[in-house]
Amino acid sequence: MPDDFRDDPEIDVERATVTITVTGRPDLLAHGETVIITPQTVTFRYRSDRPGAINAIVTGPASRVPGRRYYDFRSRDQSAHYYLGPEWPQWPDWLTELGNQHRPHTWPPT
Repeated sequence: MPDDFRDDPEIDVERATVTITVTGRPDLLAHGETVIITPQTVTFRYRSDRPGAINAIVTGPASRVPGRRYYDFRSRDQSAHYYLGPEWPQWPDWLTELGNQHRPHTWPPT
């Protein structure tokens, strides 16, 4: 990596991604409330101009909600996607807190 990586066009210092393993978090309803996901990993994406995560992807073992039909259930692991904005599902409080806790402390680079 170059000494001054900010001048390297291959490195984006405006964004950061953090993936963590989680246990003991509440199950999430996803995909139109047709799937229950037990969180195992969370990937947060951050932008240097925002105080918290701009998006989160929660992945883990999934099961169907009884009586609800899900169009594609090929994998036992499923993901729930959370973005900023009123058109997206509301972030659970624990996910918002976790995103704030794991924002890179020394980022953006100076």
